[in-house]
Amino acid sequence: MSKENNITVTKDFRRIENGYQMEAEICVIFSDFGKMEDFCNLLVEKLDSTVVVGSPQFFHTNKTMENIRLLSLYYLEVHLHSIMWVHFLQP
Repeated sequence: MSKENNITVTKDFRRIENGYQMEAEICVIFSDFGKMEDFCNLLVEKLDSTVVVGSPQFFHTNKTMENIRLLSLYYLEVHLHSIMWVHFLQP
């Protein structure tokens, strides 16, 4: 996934009395938990109370899910093979 696909920015401008207020929501997909923590800490350090950092939401990509399925099928096959092997060896 390219970096451009990993970032979504939503902006909202409002007129408030004699000025304007802007709110922005930035959603970023990280594949490295440490980088996500560093980024969140940087935002809080630089923007202080003007920023709210939400809780992370964890998920697996489709490719990762497919790899997990294939790996689990492989382990199931190995396990069943070893069970049959033990069964044949017992009198």
